[in-house]
Amino acid sequence: MNQTHFATSNRASASNLGVRLHTQVAQASRTLVSERETEIETESNERQSGEYPAFVQAPAQSSDIRSSKLRLSLLRAIHSGYEVYLALATDDIDGIHRRGRKSQSFRKLAVTSQMAVSTLWRALATYLLYRRHPEIAEYGRLGVGHISVVLSVEEEYQLYFLRNAEIGRWSRRRLNDEVKFYHAYRAQHGRLRAGIPLSA
Repeated sequence: MNQTHFATSNRASASNLGVRLHTQVAQASRTLVSERETEIETESNERQSGEYPAFVQAPAQSSDIRSSKLRLSLLRAIHSGYEVYLALATDDIDGIHRRGRKSQSFRKLAVTSQMAVSTLWRALATYLLYRRHPEIAEYGRLGVGHISVVLSVEEEYQLYFLRNAEIGRWSRRRLNDEVKFYHAYRAQHGRLRAGIPLSA
């Protein structure tokens, strides 16, 4: 496969992901609006039926709504990264990402977009993580903060931590503690030989 064909294939793949992202964001937005409307209607009916007095604070948001908010914020962050990807307009996107703040492409985009290079890098990293592991767009317990934590981990281990965080309902702080423990373990023992260690 020649480089021209490979680049064209990459752009087509990115375009398909972009369409999917747009659809996912729209669906997540509609889901959140629908859930919120249902909650408001339920609260109103409960007040009218006298289940709790008007001066009593309404129940906290349901777990469904919190989950939908987290997913929508994550999808929007991924979509922002996709827009950075398009703005960079290059076939060597992984190389640019690896060079990070040293990349002239990032510096130029930072000037034209009036955004910090670190912000652009993080947005692109989030999109590239989604490109490698589209399943993260379906997670309902992880937010943008969780993603930012695992960006310091080698690519081959990022999904491991995210899956554990999703399944275990880890807070951002818990995930951050696990990643710190992992880095400390790597610094002391070097290459992993028996899987990724967790603190507990």
